[in-house]
Amino acid sequence: MGRSHRVSAAGIAKVNKAFDRYGKTQECLGGLAGCTRQTVNKFLAGGPVEKRLFKSLCHTLNLKWKEIAELESEEEETSRTTGSMNIASNPVGSRIEGTTSIGLVEEQDSTKTIVTYTTQNGKFVVKIPGDINSFLENPKEQNIWLEAVKRTSGDKNAEIYKIESGSIKIIFNVSPDGIKKLEEEQDKISLVARIIRRVKGEELDLSDTNLSGTDLRDIDLSGVDLSCADLSNANLENANLENADLNCADVSGANLSGANLSNADFSDAIVENAVFRNNLGISSELKQELINRGARVKNLAGADLSGANLFAANLSGADLSGAYLIAANLSGANLGGADLIAANLSGADLSRADLSRAYLIAANLSGADLSRADLSGANLSGANLSRANLSGANLSRADLSRAKVKNAQFGDNLGITEDIKGELKQRGAIFEDSPGDRAEVFTR
Repeated sequence: MGRSHRVSAAGIAKVNKAFDRYGKTQECLGGLAGCTRQTVNKFLAGGPVEKRLFKSLCHTLNLKWKEIAELESEEEETSRTTGSMNIASNPVGSRIEGTTSIGLVEEQDSTKTIVTYTTQNGKFVVKIPGDINSFLENPKEQNIWLEAVKRTSGDKNAEIYKIESGSIKIIFNVSPDGIKKLEEEQDKISLVARIIRRVKGEELDLSDTNLSGTDLRDIDLSGVDLSCADLSNANLENANLENADLNCADVSGANLSGANLSNADFSDAIVENAVFRNNLGISSELKQELINRGARVKNLAGADLSGANLFAANLSGADLSGAYLIAANLSGANLGGADLIAANLSGADLSRADLSRAYLIAANLSGADLSRADLSGANLSGANLSRANLSGANLSRADLSRAKVKNAQFGDNLGITEDIKGELKQRGAIFEDSPGDRAEVFTR
C-alpha cells in the first residue's frame, strides 16, 4: 500500500473552497495540522502527502478525508510504486522449474512491456520484450541492466553471463547473497534501471516509491519528484539532488554524504540518523533544522550556529572546527569525538553534554555551562575556560594543559587529584568541594 494520499481531481475544488472558507494562510493551516507550508501547498494542488498529514489537514479544514482522497485498490496502488513508470505486479507471472518469477509492467513511450525475473540454476534471469539483435548491438542498454542488478543486489562483481533470445533473456552471474536480495526486491530492478536511463533534466515522478536500502550513489536525481518516497537506509552518497522534491520522504538512516542538496525540499521529511557530510547547497539554517529533527550532520566546520537550540542533538564525530556556537543550547547533546578545535562556544549551555574524546584545542568556552558534562578523554589544551562552570564534570584523562581556567568553577569532579587541584587553583580556578578521586587529568 502507498505511503501517501492525494486529493482526487473531483475533490480539488472542494478542498480549495474549504481553504478559502478557512480564511487563514497556508502557514497557519500547516501549523495547526503539524506540517510545513510546502506540504499544505502540495495538498491543495493534489500532490502526494503523507497519510497522517493528509488526514490532519482534512480534519483541520473540517473535511472527511475519504470523500476527497484519491483512494485506489491495492492493485492500483501497487501499480503506482514507481510513479510515472507505472510498474505493477503482473498477476500472470509464471514459475519456471520451481524458481521465483515476478512479472512487472513498464510503460515507456506509451508501449507496455512485461519484464519478468526468474532464478534458474543459480543464475538470475531478466526477460524483456524487444529485438534481440538490436539489444546485442546496444552495449549502453546492456550496461544499464547490469548496473541495475549490481545496485539492487549489492554484488559489485555481478556480470552478464549470457544473452539469449525469447524475447531478450539476460542471464546474470550474481553471488548467492545477491540473488537472495534480488528475489526479495525484484520490483526495484526496473525502477533503478529507469533512474539510470533517465536523461539529465528529464522529469521523473518517483513519489511514493519504495527505494529503501537502494544503492543510488553518484546518480543524477536533480529535479526528481521523490515526495513521500521510502529512501530509508538508501545510499545517496554524492548523488545530485538539486531541486529534488523530498517533501515527506523517509530518508532515515540514509547516507547523503557529498550529495548536492541545492534547493532540495526536505519539508516534513523523516531524517532520523540520516548522515549529511560535505554537502553542496546546504545552509546553516537547514543544518540546524535537520539536526533538530534527528539527522546526523557532520560537516559543520565554520558554521554559524550562535544561539541555536540543539538540545540533545546527535553531533557525535561532527566536524565543528571553527564553528560559532555562541550561547547555543547544547544541553544533553552528544558531541563525543567531535572536532571542536578553535570553535567559539562562549556562553553555550553544555550541561550534561557528552564531550568524551572531543577535540577542544584552543576552543573558546568562556562562560560556558559544562556542569555534569562528560569530558573524559577530551583534549582541552589551550582552551579558554575562564568563568566556565565545570561543577560535576567528568574530567578523567582530560587534557587541560595550557588551558585558561581563571575564575572557572570546579567541584565534585571525577579525575581531579589533590595535586591537580592545587595547580589549577594557582592558575585561578575556583573549587567548592572536597578532594576528588585519583583519575588522571593532564595539566602540564
